Amino acid sequence: MKGPIALVCAGVLCACSGQAQTAASSAFGIPVYPGAVADARGTVTIPGAKNTSIMEGFIIRAHFADVDAFYGHELGARSRRVHVETANGSVSTFQIGRAGTRESTTVSVTQSKPGEIDLLITRVTAGSNGR
Repeated sequence: MKGPIALVCAGVLCACSGQAQTAASSAFGIPVYPGAVADARGTVTIPGAKNTSIMEGFIIRAHFADVDAFYGHELGARSRRVHVETANGSVSTFQIGRAGTRESTTVSVTQSKPGEIDLLITRVTAGSNGR
């Protein structure tokens, strides 16, 4: 799987101006934490025989608790949250929709370094190549 992802990422990087850009909401209508910067990989699409995954990544310079609370508030009752803390950091995952349905979206908030959060928004659409 690394080959196709690398090619998609390389195509996205070539098309970028090289400047960091902030976003108000993702392509999926999920709010993006204020000040988040799209990561260098841009949007990555992984087509499959049974489903298609589309991922957007962002980097956030903030405290984990603030970002976690933001998504808890913004996604509220329409999502299910799982939170894990380890010696190396924290992860909260919010899932909208159920696995195995036509479409589901996952928002992952990960802290592996103090003050830096990785935000990954993934939409999985059922059907051949997402159709």
